[in-house]
Amino acid sequence: MTRLGLSRIADALRRPPDTMLGRGLRYGIAGLFATLLYLGAVAGLVEMAGIDPVAAAAAATGVVIVTSYAVNRGWVFATDRSHASAFSRFLAASVLSLVLNAGLMYLSVHVLGWWYVAGLALATVVVPPTNFALNYFWCFRPSAPRAP
Repeated sequence: MTRLGLSRIADALRRPPDTMLGRGLRYGIAGLFATLLYLGAVAGLVEMAGIDPVAAAAAATGVVIVTSYAVNRGWVFATDRSHASAFSRFLAASVLSLVLNAGLMYLSVHVLGWWYVAGLALATVVVPPTNFALNYFWCFRPSAPRAP
């Protein structure tokens, strides 16, 4: 591949995608990255730093929220919204996702009597698309009206 071809690919990867499919694909990749970052941070803090697993999970969650915000803002969604506005919305959406995830697990296991893996599957089907919609339509929605 030529240097010019690699440059075009790099430019395309830097810009947020124009299509919903492109955003969805990037959102999925960003989610996988966030999951790996979380698992690695928890394991590193517990195994290498000797931190209690609960504290490690809390710290890793903070790292993932900040990192996910940066990746979503810069790579998945295009916005002119200020960081103060977008990040506070992103944080609220993250808390809502956590509550929705826990609520679906509670409903599945304690109300419906399902095996927890079924609850995990339900949450996996419901929470990421809900979070994507919140990010697209609220957190990173441009301040200025979208061009037609």
